[in-house]
Amino acid sequence: MNRATQVLVVIGAFAVVGIVGLGALSRGTFELARAKPVPLVTFPALPDGWGVGSHDELLTLARGPVAGRATAARITVCRNAYAVTATGALAHGLDTDATAFAFGLAQRNDLRNVLKAHKVTLAGLDGYYLDITITDPTHFAGETDAWLARSDLASCVVVLDTSDEVAGVDPATQVTVPVIIRLGIFPLRDGGNLMVLIASEGIGTRAKPDFADIDEATDIVNSFTFHTEARK
Repeated sequence: MNRATQVLVVIGAFAVVGIVGLGALSRGTFELARAKPVPLVTFPALPDGWGVGSHDELLTLARGPVAGRATAARITVCRNAYAVTATGALAHGLDTDATAFAFGLAQRNDLRNVLKAHKVTLAGLDGYYLDITITDPTHFAGETDAWLARSDLASCVVVLDTSDEVAGVDPATQVTVPVIIRLGIFPLRDGGNLMVLIASEGIGTRAKPDFADIDEATDIVNSFTFHTEARK
């Protein structure tokens, strides 16, 4: 799937979800709304251009191209990601230790020259942001897509669309190249982790991902209220 088509699919899917969601709310009752589980994340009003896809145990947000930037941006948040090899195989089994996850990705041969890790605190959780910059679309070109993370939640994976292979994953979690990724991993008190994916994807043959997207999305994430204790 080419970059422009994939972005249109993702944003179109978010629009459909929003329309269906509004219809469901109009038909719902106060009792049903009150019984709805607390989502993993709540947040204030989003900046113009950002749309909500999933908003329960998985949060997905996306923004299409804006004036002056031939890019699309996205945010995904979920729990309990596992480190993987480039093929998607589990690198450390079902280990959700945030430090093992971060160092496992940082030591991968295919990522070593494009990844920078730095410590950060998010919502009182001390973890890591892994910044991965891939400006050359051919850097990872191969017969298969390159995986960065997976989890028990099937729709919470991170896959780089680096081949013609159909990865069979939700378009909201398949990241096109060229791209700048900020992948956050934060330990939770129950031994699990909180994963935050932020991405800026170049759209068009000469487009380049933009750190302005990463800064914008990071500010949005910093405005979130995380309800990790409610999602055990």
